[in-house]
Amino acid sequence: MKVRPSFLPEIEVLRGLAILCTFFQHFVFGYMPLEISQNWADFLNSFSLSFGVDIFFCISGFVIMRNLLQSYELTNRKTFWSQVWRFWSRRMWRLYPSVWFAVALGIILSLLFFHTGTGYFGDFDRVVRDGTAAVLQYFNFYGSRCTDRTACGPNTVFWTLSLEEQFYFLLPFVLFLSGRHYVKTLSLLLVVQLLLPRPVGSILNDVRSDGFILGALLAVAHQNSHLQRLEPNFLANGWARLLSMSLLLLGDAVAERFALTDSTFYGRSIVTLISAIFVFLASFDQGYVMKEGRCRAVWMYLGSRSYVIYLLHMLAFGLALESWYALWKSGHFIPLSFHLDSTLLVSSVVLTLVMAELLHKAIEQPFIAHYKATALK
Repeated sequence: MKVRPSFLPEIEVLRGLAILCTFFQHFVFGYMPLEISQNWADFLNSFSLSFGVDIFFCISGFVIMRNLLQSYELTNRKTFWSQVWRFWSRRMWRLYPSVWFAVALGIILSLLFFHTGTGYFGDFDRVVRDGTAAVLQYFNFYGSRCTDRTACGPNTVFWTLSLEEQFYFLLPFVLFLSGRHYVKTLSLLLVVQLLLPRPVGSILNDVRSDGFILGALLAVAHQNSHLQRLEPNFLANGWARLLSMSLLLLGDAVAERFALTDSTFYGRSIVTLISAIFVFLASFDQGYVMKEGRCRAVWMYLGSRSYVIYLLHMLAFGLALESWYALWKSGHFIPLSFHLDSTLLVSSVVLTLVMAELLHKAIEQPFIAHYKATALK
């Protein structure tokens, strides 16, 4: 059996792609007061970049199952739960501190700007309720009413994180109860979900786990060397890679738009399957998504910060908007009359990257290092 390295650069590149899609989807659709022509708006409404979160789901399932298979004895019933507790602890140290910081920052910004700004951050009481749902990991149920910016505002990002944490919590139980038949159990759960329409706002959409499961099954297939004969060697050719990636992105964007607008169409299942193809290509780590080079280094950087960027980008949008608005009201500067879109975009990108880097260095990395240090004792 071929032993694969624990870190796969192509998966990090895919994280970078997913967070960039999510960033621009949130920026363009509904969270910024952009002045877009009707023709341009009609064109943009034919697509959606929301599939970025589905790619994240598939990546999470792949990485988590891969880690479980390499580091844990899934068939040893005597040590299973002690290992599961170690798995849960690692995820908590990795994910929770950054969530707590983002929630606290959202509350602070609400206090600062609610009475003087545009109302982007919402009122204090609602932001506290939102934060409670985020910290206790049930935001995907609580936030099902968040259909526009006025409902949950910048806190809408927490629904995916809650869904992810619920998957992390339930997966060990599925593995334990299924025993050696866990692949069959996961496959059954996958097929049932793929065959069911899951319109936005439905409970099936709020608890979907098909992306996680597809990623997990890809990890199992790789572990057992079942995918070697399916390796897409033709993507070593640059033109074939460019065409394939373009078609996959276009297919995901169109299917995502159908998933958001047509409750009878199996758009969500199609998005999940296409997103899993991205992870399938990246899982070989042979440059089938992007060849090694300076460009890939940039995408890998975005991927390495994707979690904190996801947590903070909506807050950065609001901070940029409220800051320019405050300057405009004071009469010191009038950016909102000229080049509004580019002004907000550039300032949002800069703020997001700066805030994400600070959070990564000050909280995310230290807590991960602390867990590793204590786990080795």
